[in-house]
This record gives sequence, structure tokens and C-alpha cells, in this order.
Amino acid sequence: MIATAPRWPLSPASQRPENASVARDDTAGRGPRAQWLWRYSDVVVHLVITSLVAMIWSSTEDPVLTLYLGGCLVGPTYLGLMAFEMKRAPTMISPLSFYFLWYSIGLGPAAISIAGRLANREVIRLSSFEIPPTELVSGYLLFLVGSVAFHFGIQTIRPPTRQTTDTSPPSNSGSRRYRILLVMIWASGVLSRLFGNDMTMAGAIFGILSWASNASLCAYCLSTSSTKPRLSWAVLIAGCLIEFACNLRSFSKAYIMYSFVPIIWTLVYFRSYRKWLFPMGLGLATFYLFIVAPVVTSARDERRWEEADTTVAVLLRVFERYKVAETEAEHQVEQFFERQFEPIPLAFIHAEVDRYGLRHGETMEYLAYAFIPRLFWPGKPWVTRGAWFTVYLGQASNEESATTATGMGAAGELYWNFGLWGVIIGMTVVGSLVGVLWRIAGPMPQLDPLRMLLYFTAIIQVVSNDQAGVSTVAIVHRILVLGSLIWFWDRSTRQRNVERRRKLVGSSLVGIEPGKSLA
Repeated sequence: MIATAPRWPLSPASQRPENASVARDDTAGRGPRAQWLWRYSDVVVHLVITSLVAMIWSSTEDPVLTLYLGGCLVGPTYLGLMAFEMKRAPTMISPLSFYFLWYSIGLGPAAISIAGRLANREVIRLSSFEIPPTELVSGYLLFLVGSVAFHFGIQTIRPPTRQTTDTSPPSNSGSRRYRILLVMIWASGVLSRLFGNDMTMAGAIFGILSWASNASLCAYCLSTSSTKPRLSWAVLIAGCLIEFACNLRSFSKAYIMYSFVPIIWTLVYFRSYRKWLFPMGLGLATFYLFIVAPVVTSARDERRWEEADTTVAVLLRVFERYKVAETEAEHQVEQFFERQFEPIPLAFIHAEVDRYGLRHGETMEYLAYAFIPRLFWPGKPWVTRGAWFTVYLGQASNEESATTATGMGAAGELYWNFGLWGVIIGMTVVGSLVGVLWRIAGPMPQLDPLRMLLYFTAIIQVVSNDQAGVSTVAIVHRILVLGSLIWFWDRSTRQRNVERRRKLVGSSLVGIEPGKSLA
């Protein structure tokens, strides 16, 4: 028997045999119409809702009413799209289901909250700049247009698979078969955040490894039967606590809360554990609103930094003098909705374009050197515009002194440079790249630690589009690095399987007389 070389892992058919039942296109044989409906029906729904919001604005020209009705329409629609995606994704949580869950808040209740504040004559600001209500609606509509394009791009490339009743791996399969690799990936993720730096020569690798431990925990939890789960809650809880401790160094509220993704994913994936999903979700929401958000925000504003201070030391110092009883729940909820309403930077950029015109790629000049490894250029400038945008808004005197990175959003950066068509085409391209990540990872990534790492980074990437260029660079790095590793991993495992079959056939033929069959 001659082993054939593995294909570049862009096709579901390149998955290993245990994935074959869900790796094929289960719409094959149903005709092109059925395949089109399966792939793009939710995109059509997304487009219709966006068109309705645009029609409300064009007919009423009332910012408050448009944001209020838009939030009432978009929020439930996104939750419905999330449920639809969870139903056909074998892992339940997929890049699209997570995307719709995240923005069902940011474009739903958050928009309603902003509308209520505008109705009360409150001023919405980005840094010291007042955002007019009409610009907020323009930013909201542009964000929805970019969201539809992003959704379309993902759907075009993603694996053509829907959930079936036999997609659960048996308890002895999945990533747990590769215990050493699983532990190595987990350890590399922890060590990279404790001792690594994204400005070192291995900055791109660091960006990938920062999610390795979280992805490994998820792979451990999901690589067992969904009807009879076999997992250690002690391992899961301990792993999440380690994640929490490591993510404190990030100074990011979102990263801190990502520490609990493995627990939430476990409760969602296993039917027997879903009864604990609501109390866990309520507990985490309370923890975020009353502990994480106020403490991290106060720590960022801390002016008494000593030379030996670390981000963890500042967080602990602020936490020691923080009083939970004095926290105003209504204020925290209002601030949360304002942070989640990502069209605010886009509204500011829309106003800047009206005043000064398009920048025609000026804010994306970093793409000219983004792919040069720091190994060859140790002093390479930052491949980001978060600190630059913070300086532009007047929140810092220079990029080095900025304590926070203000995201302009992928749609915002594209509109600032290329206008509406830049948003449509650019977000489609970014979505297609995310679809490539998803296609390489496959429909059941929990069966392979490397694929699970790639899948997890794709899930996080869909809500981390602070700049279009930065997102593109990050995705391409993941495709090249993890895609190559997966290709080599498939090749080596396939070769080992071939050798194992040869030995089994050879041993079974020992002692059989010539001319006689095994029958």
C-alpha cells in the first residue's frame, strides 16, 4: 500500500476518517436550490432586517425612533440566527453563533439604551467628542451593512456541514487521544502569557499561543460523548482559574471574562448540564458588572503607578479599596451597553469623512510592513492603530503613553479610507478569511487539538475586529502557521496509520500456508 500525500486542509474531505460522517456536504443530492438555501437563507434574513432599519430611518428621520426600533428588530433576529446556527453546528458554539450572540446585545439592547439616553437629552461622547444623534444612526446602519457583508463572506467559505444525530465522538476519541500534545498546547498557552510579549521577535506566534490553553480546555471538555460526558470538573475549574490569573495581565475586561468560556461551552454542549447554564450566566454577569468592569476601569485610570508596578499589582491595589456595596447597578449596566454599542466610533468616523473626506489607505499603511517577521526587523512598529486612534481622540499625548487602545472597528477603518463600498467589499474579504480558518478547522475540531486551537481563534476573531488591516494580518498568520502545522500533523498521523495497518496485516499472515486465504 502506498500512502498518498495529504491535501492542504481547506476541504472537509481532508479530515481524518472519524470525521467523515460530518465532513461531507450533507446537502449533496438535494439540488442547487437546497444547497443555496442552506448556505445563504440566514444571510437573506440578515439583509432584510438591515433594509428594514434603513427604511425606518429614511421614512422617519428620527434618530431616537430608528435606534429604538432597530434595537427591537435586530436583537431578537440575531438571537434567532444564533439559535439557527447552533442547531446546525456540531460543536453548538461556532464563529457565527458566537458573533450573533455578542452583537445581539451590542446592536439590540445597547441600541435601545442609547435611544433612551438620547430621548432624555443626554450627550453620547467618544472621548471628548460629542456624537450627534444623526451620526449615531449613520454609524449604526453602516455597522449593520458591514455585518451583513461579514456574514456573507463567512458563509461563502465555511464548511458545508449541518449537525446530525451521530456527531458526538465516543468517550475514548477526540483530542484526549493525543494527551501529550493536548498538555503541550495548554502549557504553551499559559507560558506564553506569563513570559511572552507580542512585541518580541515571535509576536505573531504569541498572538496564536495566547489562546492555546483556553482552546485545550475546550477540546478536553468536548471530546467525549454528549449523552454520557466523562470529564473532571476539578480539571475544568482549575484550568479556568489559571486562565483567569493569566488574563489579569491583559488589562482587558473581555479577556478576563473569556477565562470562563470552557465552563459555558461545557454547559451548552452537554444536555445534562444545561440546567446550570442560567445560574452560571447570571453569576458571571453579576461578577462582570460589579467586580470586573469597575475595577479594570478604575485601574486604567490609576495615576499612581510605581516603577515596579505590574498590571496585576495595580488591579489588586484598586480591588482592595473598591467597595462592592457602593456600586450603582444602573450606572454599570448603562456603561456596559455604551461599551457594547460599537457603532459609536463608526459614527465619529462618518462625521470625520463628511468634514475632511476619505483617507484613501492612509491609516492602513502598516500593511506594507505587517508581514515582515520581527526576527528580521526587531524594531518593527506596532501593527495596530488602537493606540494611534487613542492619540487622535486626544486621550493620550503619544502612542507609548496610551494606557488603552481605542478600536475604530473594521468597518470604521474601511469606511474612513474607502467609503461605503470599502465597507461592503472589505468586510466580505475579512469574513471570507474567517471562513477559511473555519474550513481548515473543520466541522468537528474537538477531535484534534491543533484544529481546536484554530477554531477557537476563529471564534474570538469574529468579535475582535478592532481594525480591518490588523484582523487580516492576524487571520493570515493563523492560516499560514496553524494551517501548515495541521497539514504536517495529518501527514504524520496518516503515515503512522498506514504503518500500523501494514504490521497488523503482516502479523495476521504469519503461519498461513501459501495459496490459502484468510477466510
